Amino acid sequence: MKRSVLKLTLGAFLMASLLAPTAMAHTKVQSATLEDGGVYQTMPDVFDLVFAQKVGLATFSLKDSEGKAVVVDFTPSKSREAKFSIPMPELKSGLYEMTWRAVSKDGHVVKGSLSFTVQ
Repeated sequence: MKRSVLKLTLGAFLMASLLAPTAMAHTKVQSATLEDGGVYQTMPDVFDLVFAQKVGLATFSLKDSEGKAVVVDFTPSKSREAKFSIPMPELKSGLYEMTWRAVSKDGHVVKGSLSFTVQ
């Protein structure tokens, strides 16, 4: 009897330890309209950023190859969403970097960036 209780306890502990990393995982970007390192002839009208879970997108910025900010039409939303659509400005040929910071439901900050080239 004591052996079966010990086996059940050890089994439950093992299962809990295997599942804990999954339960504590932070959200991540599931997809984006542009690819990191992508080269584009034409730009989309809207940049979509899709997260695995609902987040609050706190910041979003776009810089050119000289590090100068490019004006984008982005205002942080007060609601949490899984998908954000940001209108893309007219861009000249060159290298650009997008960066963003989102806050997940549990308060963890999710940062990301991608670089792309417009020909």
